[in-house]
Amino acid sequence: MASQCAPTATGAAFLRHPAEHRTGRAEAFVSDLRSAVEHAKQPNLGSARSGALYGLGGTAEGNEILDTLFASALDAMYEVAPSSAGR
Repeated sequence: MASQCAPTATGAAFLRHPAEHRTGRAEAFVSDLRSAVEHAKQPNLGSARSGALYGLGGTAEGNEILDTLFASALDAMYEVAPSSAGR
């Protein structure tokens, strides 16, 4: 029985699959691709249950909200811890 590994120029070997495993693969791929394209054209996503922060940046109100949010976060990160020196 011949080896099922085909050597390449680099010496690596790739497994050769018997013909019965390859039959119909192209047709199945095309069918799956058609289904995926149809789904992408008309996805049934429903309504969003959350929003992304970057979506707020396109409006004046959104920019103000983001400025406040990020300033508050930075203030909290750089807040000095109470000192215990006065005890």
